Amino acid sequence: MVAVVSEPVRGGNSIEYAPRVSSSEPLVPMNNRTACRWIGALGMSALAGALAWAGAIHDAATNGELKALKDLIATNRGAVTERDAEGNLALHLAAAAGRADAVSLLLENQSDVAATNKNGLTPLHLAVYRVQPSVARLLVEKQAPIDATDILGRTPLHYAVTTGDVTMTQFLLAHGANIEAKAKGGYTPLHLATLWDRKDVASLLLNNGASMTAKDANGLTPLQLAVQEGKPEVLALLAARLNIAKQKQDLLRETVRSNHLAAASALLGIGVEPDIFSLAGLGQMELMTELLRVQPNLTHTKDPEGDTPLHWAARSGQTNSASLLLAKGAEVDARNKLKLTPLHLAAANAHRAMAELLLSNRADINAADKNGRTALSLAWAALNKARTLAADGDAAASNTIVAAQATISLLCEKGASVDLFSHILAGDREAAAALIQRDPNAIHKRNHKGNQPLHCAANAGDLDFVRLLLDKGADPNAHGQDKQTPLHLAAAAGKIAVAELLLAKGAQVDTRDELGRTPLYLAVVNDETGMVAFLLARKADPNMREKTGKTPAHQASRRVSLLLTAPEISPILAYQSPPIHRLTAKDDFKELTNLLASDRALANLKDSFGRTPLHLAAANGSKKTVALLLERGANPNLQRMTRCTPLHTAAATGDIEIARMLLAAGARLTERDQRGWTPLEWAQNAKKPQMQEFLRAGGKPATQGTSRMR
Repeated sequence: MVAVVSEPVRGGNSIEYAPRVSSSEPLVPMNNRTACRWIGALGMSALAGALAWAGAIHDAATNGELKALKDLIATNRGAVTERDAEGNLALHLAAAAGRADAVSLLLENQSDVAATNKNGLTPLHLAVYRVQPSVARLLVEKQAPIDATDILGRTPLHYAVTTGDVTMTQFLLAHGANIEAKAKGGYTPLHLATLWDRKDVASLLLNNGASMTAKDANGLTPLQLAVQEGKPEVLALLAARLNIAKQKQDLLRETVRSNHLAAASALLGIGVEPDIFSLAGLGQMELMTELLRVQPNLTHTKDPEGDTPLHWAARSGQTNSASLLLAKGAEVDARNKLKLTPLHLAAANAHRAMAELLLSNRADINAADKNGRTALSLAWAALNKARTLAADGDAAASNTIVAAQATISLLCEKGASVDLFSHILAGDREAAAALIQRDPNAIHKRNHKGNQPLHCAANAGDLDFVRLLLDKGADPNAHGQDKQTPLHLAAAAGKIAVAELLLAKGAQVDTRDELGRTPLYLAVVNDETGMVAFLLARKADPNMREKTGKTPAHQASRRVSLLLTAPEISPILAYQSPPIHRLTAKDDFKELTNLLASDRALANLKDSFGRTPLHLAAANGSKKTVALLLERGANPNLQRMTRCTPLHTAAATGDIEIARMLLAAGARLTERDQRGWTPLEWAQNAKKPQMQEFLRAGGKPATQGTSRMR
């Protein structure tokens, strides 16, 4: 049965809501469809009656089996009101499948044209999303509510713009659809056209009077959203409607600063005149060379944030621009208002070649910014962010992981000061032990946040590192950022084994942070139910109040109340991941092993986006976790809401070894996502030539070169 819901797709700092289609198990075996055809052929009304309760009308509607539909309705007039597991009527499914004759028949038999399923979707929503124009026209003619909203406040027009179908969008507008309707998040149809970079649809909306100044919940107009998310087609369209050249130039600069270079190039394409900063960030060498010839002092000019052109080149990884600027006398260690040097920006954006160029020009490798961060610490931050994105299914993050690792290696080779925090981030316990041997005080030093090494190890859940630091004399009750102890951080992150060790070494179970919160309180608000149970078993007090008077018990009861009594909140709660998904995303192998030992069925549990743990492990490139999940019975062919399997994800990341493991476990090369793409097409889209060759060969090495596991 079919349900369309909304899946956050992370881009930049916002969340883009993309319609998705999910399939759940049918209420009856698949041979119900065969039975429907026999009903239609033989008029077996008795069989129709026997099957009506079991969902046969939904199958008949989906498949357009008109004779079967008529017999089912004749046998049971109430069949048109029956709902499947997602709350769909047969009318919903017929509309989604484009079965106009079935839709007409169901409407003639008083099926409710305005009925909503569990996600608040009407048949018109589904017809629009599936781009079924004849069905959409029929539903509108039968008075389907044109501006009906789903549980996220989206109208059929919102769905139309995301598909990019101009004809459907025009049809809805012509029939009175509200062009300024706001969904949750404050998105108008033009906001969604921007997020999906649907230029033709956006142009249609603008020509029909859509507001360019409408703001979403974050206060962003469609133009600002286009800049933030780097949507080149719509950005150029919207920018062309600005009248003042200075506005366009500022827009270009903001786009380059956000590292959305394709969008910036689109602005150049409509004639926006760049300044020295934009030129440096875009690597426009010819224009830049000419501008510096006429105005050589521009090499040292600074923007309002204190960045020089060299900062801009470093942020974007434009080594040609940087080489020119350095040749013209640019200061290699120039600092902006945050005391960041160009090397800081190169490292933070994982630009190894840029970092190497700057270091060859004697950049200070250990320069610290306003917060005490060095280039090395920023490179580590970039790596950890990329790993988090990869765990969330961002295929592009795998390239950033490789680039950040290469940048870290370069900085270490070139003499970057490596402290205990760096060893923790790298997981190098042997080097950490040697450093502590040389400098016993290293365990008490603090980073720019005020945390000690034990805080970082506890937050990361690295039990061996925590044990090492405690054995060397680290204080389990040391206060760090916000006066939190290592136990606070372990509790918030759900690291039960670490918490157990800290308590065994004298950590106070009810210690308070700056806001009066205990470790139990943080475990509750972070939905770490396993940690909550663990701390309660260790006599943590559920009634200790933080500064505003709330207790862990208050917060726990509030969460239960929301789940039980506030259905309008449920879409938000639904996006929270189950514990097994959080452990997989964090690659917490030990905790994951323990959890799967208690319940093997968890290996195939889906989160609110339809992802199994295997999807996340494949995205994260975690071969050890993939092997564990497959060993515990994970199904490699389960689809997430966008219909992609773990093999699709592995194909996009280019990880041949994981793809090989999935195929060995029975993953199918022929599975298609909602766009109709196979894993091979995902590899092609992600520009992964070795993966393409591997998949074309049916998952077998086509050449000597592709047989090597990576």
